[in-house]
Amino acid sequence: MQGYISECRDPYSNIAFERELLLARQKAVFLWINDPCVIIGRNQNPWAEANIEYAHAHDIRLARRFSGGGAVYQDTGNLNYSFILPEQEADIADGWLTDAFHIMGIHPIPSGRNDWLIQERKFSGCARCEENGWVLIHGTLMIHVDLEQLEKVLCPSPLKLRSRGIESVRSRVINLQEVIPALSVSDAANAFKTAVPADFCPAIFTQATQTLARDLESDSWVFAESPGWEAEYETAGPDGIYRFYFTVENGAVSDVKVFTDALDPASPRQRFQFIIGRKADLPQLFLLIDSTLKASNLRT
Repeated sequence: MQGYISECRDPYSNIAFERELLLARQKAVFLWINDPCVIIGRNQNPWAEANIEYAHAHDIRLARRFSGGGAVYQDTGNLNYSFILPEQEADIADGWLTDAFHIMGIHPIPSGRNDWLIQERKFSGCARCEENGWVLIHGTLMIHVDLEQLEKVLCPSPLKLRSRGIESVRSRVINLQEVIPALSVSDAANAFKTAVPADFCPAIFTQATQTLARDLESDSWVFAESPGWEAEYETAGPDGIYRFYFTVENGAVSDVKVFTDALDPASPRQRFQFIIGRKADLPQLFLLIDSTLKASNLRT
């Protein structure tokens, strides 16, 4: 069995590498650390999971993985682990994971199918995806994650959203350093290297890996792959109150309904028909709406 350790902190490259391991049907373990990012599940809506504006302002990247499950915030205080195994051997991963925990000096309690708890708080969550008889099992280990940043970025923007995707279940979280102050991310990685019978070497990212990484970074993957959803926006125009209802499909506005108490006899829906087909970047759309209302007032 081969073990890989990533020296790259780019979440898109790391997700691409583990994806390639799964498609190659290579029995492996992969350890990786990301720079600050929010990684959402395959069937989630990023607008419903994260404060996108806050993420952009604080250089927190947004990524979508191939597995299901909920959204997680990661930074260099978190260790990711990935197991790639034939489906019939998938249960072996639980033993390796438990052994690694024990080597670190912790004895956590599993919660449901996906979480590990200490002091009734979550420090690790996992997800999986299967393809062609092989399974990818991967998860997080919070060692000293910036919890203040986590709380701010995993608080969705204060918009009225009705998502058709799977939404995360928010949990109380804990860093392992609260339990074992001397524990480091390197210590956790070494525990995996001891627990898992694999020969470890640095992960080498090929040109194909980087090409896939750039695809995973694109808006068409991160946003347009979201299930359909609706959003509501209310603003005070110069001539009255306007309420907008957007329907979003494939990352773009597919319909908009407008209601207002303004006295303008022109149909408000016709005035804003140009929004249909635009990318569903909500803050930019809202700025566009407000500027359109202002410009309309100046012309009158």
